Amino acid sequence: MEVGVFEGRNRFSELVEAAERGEETIVLKRGKPVAKLVPINDAESRAAGVRRALEIARKAGARITARNGRRFTHEELMEGKNEGRR
Repeated sequence: MEVGVFEGRNRFSELVEAAERGEETIVLKRGKPVAKLVPINDAESRAAGVRRALEIARKAGARITARNGRRFTHEELMEGKNEGRR
């Protein structure tokens, strides 16, 4: 599917739903393609989740190390991971 910038802005929710169904949308500016809205596949989604988990663990580990002045145990890491959560 191809849409102009103005139409794409007005139909954004619809275009996101189309992406969820696996459809790609090309966004045109003055008739020329400038962007593509594409579905994210499961592998990309999992990789992003792993990157987020590793970043959370790194930050928690840094907080524990700063607080204790030493390396941390697995139990301390798990406790630190949940610090500040609601």
